[in-house]
Amino acid sequence: MDMPDHTGATLEQTEIVHVHLIAASTNVRTIIGPVIASKYGGVFCHDSVADFQISVPADDWGVVLLEVPEENRVDGAELIRQTHPGFRLVVTAQQPEVNTVIEALRAGASDFFPLPAPTPAVIDALTRALRKAWSGHVVRQQSVEADRRLRTLTRRESDVLELLVTGETSKQIARELGLSHRTVEYFRARVFAKTGVDSIADLMRMYAAARAWPDFQTGPHTA
Repeated sequence: MDMPDHTGATLEQTEIVHVHLIAASTNVRTIIGPVIASKYGGVFCHDSVADFQISVPADDWGVVLLEVPEENRVDGAELIRQTHPGFRLVVTAQQPEVNTVIEALRAGASDFFPLPAPTPAVIDALTRALRKAWSGHVVRQQSVEADRRLRTLTRRESDVLELLVTGETSKQIARELGLSHRTVEYFRARVFAKTGVDSIADLMRMYAAARAWPDFQTGPHTA
């Protein structure tokens, strides 16, 4: 499928910092913050989940290292997952209870480590989460581009598309839609031209890509 991924680089080639640290305690920020910054070229620090939500665009992507407060509540993890789906969560806490770890993972955390933690453990957890976030970012961008192209189709072109991706031939589509074979071939050519694909296989991949991201919505069609 001739469709750009809109990333233009591999994860290793990205220059923008995509690591955020949410920690209320100064101790965590002064110890872990420099470790993250030295590895990833910088880190954004936030005092609270609310501060993160206000400061960071909802459609951004990256990793959040979230320090669970002393009362061992992981509400923040669920809030971030809901408002910033492009981010992966790594949760940490001082002497966490077992239930805290379980709740954090249930809330969508990719990893959890207790404090204090050795530097390699911190970096490994963040790197794993960052790669997952990057993969999700690429999928989302491909989905957005595929969806953009499909939205340019008229209602009739979309009707033909829906049947093409199920494997039906032009003759079968003509019978089902009550059109002539020549008319279906015309719409088929229009679908290929507007989406920029060269084969049914590519069209199927684009169709699947448009629905690969959870927030996919069917938009309006052109007249």
